[in-house]
Amino acid sequence: MRLYEEVIRGVMLDFLVKHPQYGIELYAYYKPRVLFRMLDGMTRSIPSAGWALGLIATFLAIGLFAGPSERFRLSELVPGCAIIWACSLAPPLWAGPSLHVIADQLWSCLFFGSLLVAALVGYAIAVASRVLGAMPAGSAPRPREEPS
Repeated sequence: MRLYEEVIRGVMLDFLVKHPQYGIELYAYYKPRVLFRMLDGMTRSIPSAGWALGLIATFLAIGLFAGPSERFRLSELVPGCAIIWACSLAPPLWAGPSLHVIADQLWSCLFFGSLLVAALVGYAIAVASRVLGAMPAGSAPRPREEPS
């Protein structure tokens, strides 16, 4: 590590020890706010063709997760995606978000977000198809008739 980095790190940590409220506000409010504003702006700049391709990939993933295979376990996929996403946001929250280094965070937000949506929708479709498949033919639920 360079001398400058050691000195700055020591000064910053001393400052945070003396002023904990500033540190809490900085790392729990201001830096996440700036990060999510930057991610929002970058997300809004994605052209329609990019969103169309992303939707196609999401629908294909939904089909994959809705299939009869037991290979994909939602109880493993959701926490795994959440942990990877949270860890990917840690570097810009510590060092400060800037446009030239935030592409990885944008990618992880879009990728893991669409993967989680696909997993949840696919799981719901799989459960619904199992429930409806377990019913005998012609025994679909019928609407209740109101007594007159």
